[in-house]
Amino acid sequence: RTVRISDFFVSQSGSSAEAAGLFTFDPAGLGFVVDASWAEIPADRFDAMWPKPLVRHTRAWVVANLHSGVVDSGTLHMRVQPGELGQLPHKGEVDLQFAFSRASSTYLEGHPPVQDAKGSGKLTLRTFDLTVESARVGTLALREGAVHIDGLDSDVPSMVIEFVASGATAEGLRILADARKEADARRHAQDRKSTRLNSSHTDIS
Repeated sequence: RTVRISDFFVSQSGSSAEAAGLFTFDPAGLGFVVDASWAEIPADRFDAMWPKPLVRHTRAWVVANLHSGVVDSGTLHMRVQPGELGQLPHKGEVDLQFAFSRASSTYLEGHPPVQDAKGSGKLTLRTFDLTVESARVGTLALREGAVHIDGLDSDVPSMVIEFVASGATAEGLRILADARKEADARRHAQDRKSTRLNSSHTDIS
């Protein structure tokens, strides 16, 4: 049996979302194709746009550490054949993209948060990319920031972090050292040998 939802739309307090989908009920299990889009979603509702079965640990970290801001726009395409839902992320197809602004997020516990961040993100079943056009950390101004995580469907994902910082030398070196320590701690805790942290600094005085 197949059920088609051609247009579902909801709007509240300046936020809006719409979706369409085709759902197949098969003896092998539920299958579906869903396309959705949204605009002006507050950060505290970001979890509603990231389906729970997708990359659970990354999702949990993002939801727990994203404190404020707005998801200006976003889209989701998700395709799962009957019987594949329980096999995510090894089966199925996902493309989640979003743009954000005025975001505040914790990146290291006990240290100044990233504030006034503007950028975009993309999630698939295998990769997560975050691009930060501009942000602040303490007295540092960040630009050209990028986080790339590859191999989300494997036991040994790899991570690369890059950014350009402008500000006081001591502050920049301290934050960089703390970020390296955090990356090393997570790598050893999770036995992931492919975590890398790259950085470049300009206009530091």
